[in-house]
Amino acid sequence: SLSFEGFTITLEVEALGTPNPSPLEVYVVKAISYSGKNYLWCLGAGADHPPSRLIMSVRAERVVARFERGSFSGFSLSNLSSAQFSFIDVVGPYSISYWSQDDLSSFSPHIALLKVEDLRIVGYSHLTGTLTPSLGYSSVPPSGNLSLDFPSLTSPINELAWRAGEEGSGEFPTRLDLAYREEDSASLYAVAKVTDLPPSLHIKVDRHSTGGKNVTELTYHGSHTVGRLAFHEEILSPTGELSVTTMLIKELPLTLHLSTTGGEFYSYNATFPVNASLGIVGGMLEGVMGKISGRFGRIGRVLRSLPRSVATLPEEKGWLEAESEGGLGEIFYASGELKYLTTSSSSYLSIYQANEDAYPTLSIRLKNVQKGELNFSSGFKVALTLLKRQKVDLAGIIPGGETLLMVDSAPGEMAILQDPEGERLFLGLSERVEEVHLLGRSEEVSIEMIIEGLMGEAEIINLKDTFWVSFGTHVENFQAYMTNSATFIPRFYPISNFLSIHQRGISGEISIKLQRVSFFRFVRGTAPIIEIRSEGAGDLLIELGEAINSLSLRGAFRPLPEYLNMTLPSNLTGVEIPLPSLYGGDFTGIAEGLLSLTGIADSLLNLTYNALDSMVERLGAIGQNMSLSWRVGSDQSTDLVLHVQRLGSAPFKPASWTHGLWIYQSGKGRESSLDMKIFLMGLPSEGSLSFSFEEETLVFDLDFEGYSPAMPWLLVRTLGFQDRDITIYMNDIKSGINMDVKAEITTNMSIGGRIVAHMEAHVSTLEGEPVDLGEVLARLRKLGEEPSLREIYMPALPADFSFRGRMERDIDVNYSSSQYLEFLYIKLSKSLKGRWSQIYGIFHDLPLSFSARIVSNPLVSLRHTLTLQGFPTFSLATSGRDIDLYINYDGKGLGQRGRYQLFVENAGDTETYYHGSMYVLKSEGIEYFTLEMENIPYIEGFTINSLIFSARDVKSLALDSSMLPGGLPVIYLKKLEVRNVKAVLDFSLKVRGKDMSPRGSFYVYRVSSSGFTRTLSLQSGPLEINLEGYRSATIIPAPIVMMWQEAVSGVVS
Repeated sequence: SLSFEGFTITLEVEALGTPNPSPLEVYVVKAISYSGKNYLWCLGAGADHPPSRLIMSVRAERVVARFERGSFSGFSLSNLSSAQFSFIDVVGPYSISYWSQDDLSSFSPHIALLKVEDLRIVGYSHLTGTLTPSLGYSSVPPSGNLSLDFPSLTSPINELAWRAGEEGSGEFPTRLDLAYREEDSASLYAVAKVTDLPPSLHIKVDRHSTGGKNVTELTYHGSHTVGRLAFHEEILSPTGELSVTTMLIKELPLTLHLSTTGGEFYSYNATFPVNASLGIVGGMLEGVMGKISGRFGRIGRVLRSLPRSVATLPEEKGWLEAESEGGLGEIFYASGELKYLTTSSSSYLSIYQANEDAYPTLSIRLKNVQKGELNFSSGFKVALTLLKRQKVDLAGIIPGGETLLMVDSAPGEMAILQDPEGERLFLGLSERVEEVHLLGRSEEVSIEMIIEGLMGEAEIINLKDTFWVSFGTHVENFQAYMTNSATFIPRFYPISNFLSIHQRGISGEISIKLQRVSFFRFVRGTAPIIEIRSEGAGDLLIELGEAINSLSLRGAFRPLPEYLNMTLPSNLTGVEIPLPSLYGGDFTGIAEGLLSLTGIADSLLNLTYNALDSMVERLGAIGQNMSLSWRVGSDQSTDLVLHVQRLGSAPFKPASWTHGLWIYQSGKGRESSLDMKIFLMGLPSEGSLSFSFEEETLVFDLDFEGYSPAMPWLLVRTLGFQDRDITIYMNDIKSGINMDVKAEITTNMSIGGRIVAHMEAHVSTLEGEPVDLGEVLARLRKLGEEPSLREIYMPALPADFSFRGRMERDIDVNYSSSQYLEFLYIKLSKSLKGRWSQIYGIFHDLPLSFSARIVSNPLVSLRHTLTLQGFPTFSLATSGRDIDLYINYDGKGLGQRGRYQLFVENAGDTETYYHGSMYVLKSEGIEYFTLEMENIPYIEGFTINSLIFSARDVKSLALDSSMLPGGLPVIYLKKLEVRNVKAVLDFSLKVRGKDMSPRGSFYVYRVSSSGFTRTLSLQSGPLEINLEGYRSATIIPAPIVMMWQEAVSGVVS
């Protein structure tokens, strides 16, 4: 190879006298052959007033010629010809300069390349540049130098530098206009205009590969700010499709750094056959011009591919980053079809796609931007650093619909990010935003959303079981309107907060307005939850209607609580709320992501439809549950008014307004009718309510903090729900209290069933001091073929109270209280085959705590007589000795038949147990004791008509028995530590189906306390004995006397 250092081509024009004032045009035209085609290559310049002397030069660092293999045979410099060259390369840096002896009012360089076939121009490329003085100046720089640095014409430009004038020659603000036109298989027209071209600028381009991606970095430095840079390109394809690219930059700063991925690095033809007939110099000149022509002809291809490369950033997971010192005054970019979207905002990004087959148009305008980033390498990120607050829009029109996101008064820094999994969408803001406004319309749904006073950040998260929206701080105002039907118009109410839902089947509308809201969460699962957090500014109106099912709801919170948590019906477990995805195959993915916000609206409309339909379907059904919790300001309380009505085919009866809850419901499912009214004034600053109802179990939980009700009483009443009536009444509720009440009741009144009752209460002042409340009544009545009633009454509710009762085969009762309670009343009853069975008890003068246990003994032993076997054992442990107990049982159930009545007065710790065959009672002392039993079937043919046993000062008592021939029992009373004992016994006997005398006969054998006095007496009829002063007694039935009496009675009759 041969290298020619400092290769320069110079064109010098000099006037041979006084220059003619007419414009000067100088052209160099050269015909060349390149890549098998014929071209006309033209280089020229023009000036309005020709100078006395003008010099233009093109300089390369060196030109390298490579020889053909074997061309050194017979080599000598005298016979060297271009035929021996296979390649000519120009090595940079490469510079183009001009110098004028006089001032220039304008200067216009021209470059053109024409493609010729059969003396006819079939294609051309034409670049024209014009330098004119900026406004207020009369001349352009008298000299200028443009330097291009690239290793060779086969590689891209690495560096570009411009210098106008000589050092110290002063400033020449200049305007540059460039026009480029290309006509080939496609038509291209491009115009670039620069105002206030700086005296010097430097552009450096670095290309490298990292992480499998081609990265291009551009660094720009200028001596002055560029006032305006505009670029416009139009490409008409052979098929008639028009593609437009427009870019405008205002106030280009002194420095700018750009980094982007996308597209391939462009390679250039590295071979060029030299025409042997041109000689050495001619061949080299043609080679240089051919290389320049080849590069020049590729300008259009580069311009066409740049927008496509940027548009494929989402698909290629690439990025585009730009940062400037001092910021850009304005940048505008549009690429795609001739039609593109613009908005009235200061800055915007918009996407337009006319149909599925059309290429999308991207348009961007940014004002006063210092830094920007568009990144698809890991999810999605768009970030801006703005120098001034302004309105920013994100708009899109695509085949699926239209959407517009407007950010009013955008802050200095803002960013939108989405993770690769599409589960999190984040908006970050450095300062408060006055308003974010979203409009969206798809084929199915229309949505409008307004957020005012957004500060810090906003985040949308959609995980496997949770969907939530949160804000860094409370937003001033949040409004959303959505509908999937042209017949439903979103509603607006002139109040602070409202929720409006109206539907007819799956068609409907949702309107929401919330002030000072910060958090929304929806949790899917077996018990779906909706949670809202706000600052509780203003009242909340709720209005709901479903036309097909004739369901309506109207209610109000006054004011809206700061925290609201509500459990939803379990059938909403599978409802999905989609998260918008802002990245896809191309830029339309951003528009599709915004448009997918309508999917949230569609999901919410489906959710409300499912909720309302499920509410109707499950009216009166088993498995209902509801929970509600809230929090308002520490010095506030809230009022709640709610009216729910459903008109079905079942009979309808209006509920009554009361301070509390009143529900009337009849029928089940879609035939049911319902009227529910809730009126609560002075709800506490913080509280929760939960209610669940299953086949046998009712659970109620109330937790109030800072409760100051407007009325001292509270009533909860439900009628007809699952054929059950429930009443809970509380009175004398104090103001300024904390109250926690829990109740759980499980009932199964069938034989072998169970009853479980648990109730706890904790009441205190705001300072934590205990406080007692007034009377409490709880009643559960079941209707239907087997009606039942459960009832508890307390004259006062102690500050701390706990009651646990369980009745299955055994009975357990545990009670504790912070104060002595006058009495406690409990009643359980049920009708079986038209006959009521019931048990009720009264606990009087209750101590601070007691526990009672009754254990049944269904097992019998053949080693002992059956008389006393099967009696239940009883234990009582109490903190005092003042408790009175009354229990009455009548009917069938829990393994017992007959009627029992027990009364105990001033009892201490007491227990009964078996000692062998003896049934023993031990006590610290019972002031008075009485047990009555009636109609107790004992064994076949023997029934105890009545047994009344009473005693005073009971401490010890033992019962034993043996059997007479014929199966009649002998009863022994032993270890009598009692006073004033009295027993009355009456029984009946049937022999071979014949009734004996209704009055039995007994022998009674008594032993005195000293043991010296023993008496035997015969008594007829009901046995009534007084055992005071005796330590034991034996009672023996006398059946022979009974039968004799029966016989005598028959003869007499």
